[in-house]
Amino acid sequence: SLYAFREPFYRQFGYQVCGRVQRIACPADRLPRFERTLPVRQLRPEEFHLLRPVMERYCVVYAGGNRRNDAQWSRFLGGDRPKTVYAAGDPIEAYCVIDMSGDFWVDLFVREFVSTSREGYEAILETFRGLAMNKNSITWLEPSDGPFFARHLDHPVRVQLNKPIMFRILDVPGALAKLHPGASGEVVLRVIDPDFPENEGPWLVEFEFGHVSVSQTDEEPDFELEIGAFTQAFFGEPSLREMARLGFVAFDHPEKLVAADALLPPNPVVCWDTF
Repeated sequence: SLYAFREPFYRQFGYQVCGRVQRIACPADRLPRFERTLPVRQLRPEEFHLLRPVMERYCVVYAGGNRRNDAQWSRFLGGDRPKTVYAAGDPIEAYCVIDMSGDFWVDLFVREFVSTSREGYEAILETFRGLAMNKNSITWLEPSDGPFFARHLDHPVRVQLNKPIMFRILDVPGALAKLHPGASGEVVLRVIDPDFPENEGPWLVEFEFGHVSVSQTDEEPDFELEIGAFTQAFFGEPSLREMARLGFVAFDHPEKLVAADALLPPNPVVCWDTF
């Protein structure tokens, strides 16, 4: 994965944009009000082990996340300018990471906001109200299915797409074998990958709840797609069904799209780490 200086440059090597992370810039006086139902406390940067279970649960729901090791947590929260961490709930259900340095009446940027429950989300947003009392606005990131746009949007709030991350699948059969589908079915697919011809297949993919079997076959594929489109379908945003609707993936038999959609379902993509 990478953040591109120019996406077309990396697209020629099979990378493709995944995810639609929202960047929300909210005037301080437009933050929604909530009745806080969870306690919120400040954590020290060295207490990152308390945040790890929250991030682990988050990475199960959202594709593309980084399960940080100790060194990555220490580098993210510490360094020359340690970050301020607020956590909601005990055990923790949500947290935010903020660099509190800066002047009055400027925008306050939240480096990371992770929530695994509605109550945790609302507790942290209520905390934003206190943190932004001497700021013009506060900015944070949410996944494409985040609650703010769906439930709390207000006219002066600006919502735009954040700089996207690009991914590239290097081992097609290995990646498919790691999936945990919630249904059963069978599809045959071919992946066009000039840089790694061994990814082409065709691949017979037989799957049932939580298990996938992948083998090379001489059967005609139900569909084929280039490696960038396969990468997007694998992560889930944009989804295989979206790309089929837009004409980037062709199915001879509509019922095979149903099976392929069960193997590669839509899923929001989020990676909070920058590099």
